[in-house]
Amino acid sequence: MKKEIGYCNKCGFKFSYELIHNGFNETTYAYCDSCGKTLFLEEHYKQIPQACLCFFKIKDRYEKINRDIEQFLEKCECGGKFTRLTKPRCPHCKEVLSTKNATEFIFKNSKPGSINSSWRISWNSLYAIIINNKKVYNKWKK
Repeated sequence: MKKEIGYCNKCGFKFSYELIHNGFNETTYAYCDSCGKTLFLEEHYKQIPQACLCFFKIKDRYEKINRDIEQFLEKCECGGKFTRLTKPRCPHCKEVLSTKNATEFIFKNSKPGSINSSWRISWNSLYAIIINNKKVYNKWKK
């Protein structure tokens, strides 16, 4: 998928981003509370802790992670935690990105009928955003 350009509503920093529809990827997601990296947990990953398997059977499993899963996740490489409540951050000033501002650049960069044009103006929906290609998969504690 082509990476588009967005910008921070606080400092104006420009960054590349990719919008991901988690239902198509069969993933759930969270953001790091420190650096903003996006974590994806794959539904078909073979080493999901037994206590978390039931989460992948519920209706909203492709949205943000369930808070009960947080305790089973490793920390981010930066030392931060992946949490349900964390929102995407500017890679420069680390401020939370505004959904209003993101809506402007997402729709501006979207072709009519594309996946991006159906984004729901929320950091808690089926869509996750990857900023500057900062992403990681399946960070389960061993």
